[in-house]
Amino acid sequence: MHGISLLAGVTIACAVISAMILAYYLLRRPSLTHATKLWLALGIGVFPLGAGLAGNVAGLQATQNREFCGSCHVMTPFLAEATKAGNTNLAAIHSRNERFGGESCEVCHADYGMYGAITSKIDGMHHMWVYFTKFNGVPSPAAGGPKLKLAGKIPNSTCMQCHTGTLQDFADEPAHSVVIDDIRSGKASCMSKGCHGPAHPTANGDKPVNAEAQL
Repeated sequence: MHGISLLAGVTIACAVISAMILAYYLLRRPSLTHATKLWLALGIGVFPLGAGLAGNVAGLQATQNREFCGSCHVMTPFLAEATKAGNTNLAAIHSRNERFGGESCEVCHADYGMYGAITSKIDGMHHMWVYFTKFNGVPSPAAGGPKLKLAGKIPNSTCMQCHTGTLQDFADEPAHSVVIDDIRSGKASCMSKGCHGPAHPTANGDKPVNAEAQL
């Protein structure tokens, strides 16, 4: 959050400086000397560009926060399930992780790879479009509105960003050893109901799985 605040400050500062330069030129109308042209270049080009870049980066960072994901009312039950103390579903367990818990939605839902951040933002824009065209004005699930059923599944490669599956303890686990090749190939899902279960069971309309399978 400190990084976002700093970038927001840079954005505002660049915008204010640019406005001051342009206002001074329009009000005073100085002669077009080399110094004046330089200041105009700064006011019209450099500072607006800095404001745009810093603002976009700040906005991108803000969208990675878990609270941003849950700010849409149809996502409220998913955020509530992930942040409720004592919950043992996958979303709650990973949201309590000190290293990335504040960005658990982004870390778990973004594709693992070079373009994962880009594709996740493209998907996010699609979600915004669907929200404004189909769900805007629909009551939240807590207010009697329909439950939002999640589509698709998180690939094993996302889980294996942290849980690589290369330690001997992983292979020695009976539940893993019989399907180890299928896990690594993606044929068997880590998040199947018979294994670690869905990340958002109750919010997604599924029954909670055994807590011991989550740990």
